[in-house]
Amino acid sequence: MNLDSDATFAALIKAEIDSFKEFHQLLQQEQGALINTDADQLLQLATRKSELIEKLAGFSAQRNRQMTAAGGENNAAGIATFLDTIKARAETRELWGKLLDLARDVEQIYHSNGIL
Repeated sequence: MNLDSDATFAALIKAEIDSFKEFHQLLQQEQGALINTDADQLLQLATRKSELIEKLAGFSAQRNRQMTAAGGENNAAGIATFLDTIKARAETRELWGKLLDLARDVEQIYHSNGIL
C-alpha cells in the first residue's frame, strides 16, 4: 500500500465524519422533538434519519472492503494493522480517532433518544 491508499482512506473517513456530524445534529433535533412530543417534526426527521443510516452503512461497508482487501479484519486490531499496512499518516490516524469519538457520541444520543 502507498500514499494513494492513505489518501483514499483519509477521504473516506472525512466523508464519514461529515455524515456522522449531520447525523448527530439530526439526533439532537430528534431529541428536542421527543421532549416536546412534536410528532410532525419526528415524522419529518425520520426520512432523513433513514437516509443517513443507509449512507453511514455504505461508508462502513466500503471501509470494510478496503480493510479486507488489505488482509485486515473489521475490528480494533484489524484497523491498527490496516493503518500500518497503508503507512497511514498521522493525520489519517487522527481522523480515525475523531471518527471513533464521534461514533460514540452518536451512539449515546441515539440510546438516549430510544429511552425518551
